[in-house]
Amino acid sequence: MGRNKTISLLAAALLIIGLFVPYLGELSLFKAMSLPMGAGIVPIFVGILILLYTVLVLINQPLLARICAVLTLLVFAYAAFGPAGGVMGIGVWIILAGAALGTLFSKADA
Repeated sequence: MGRNKTISLLAAALLIIGLFVPYLGELSLFKAMSLPMGAGIVPIFVGILILLYTVLVLINQPLLARICAVLTLLVFAYAAFGPAGGVMGIGVWIILAGAALGTLFSKADA
């Protein structure tokens, strides 16, 4: 297993851990998925992106995995630094770090 794949798997682990860590007060992304449909659609979308990224890294599809990582990074960067951004918990920073690592290292090993 190459260096890029190892770091991509580490990024996938960070993203999965970030699902269960509080990201806004005491609300984790996993708990936010159970909110009513209007408020819970973005967390469900991000959860699907994170799981899809993990599967794509495991089956060695680096281009599609990178697209999922970039979309996750954009959604969370907008949530953290956008107009409605507020005090974010450690979960946002874990997901941002995992998505950034996934974006940088989701490429085929030479």
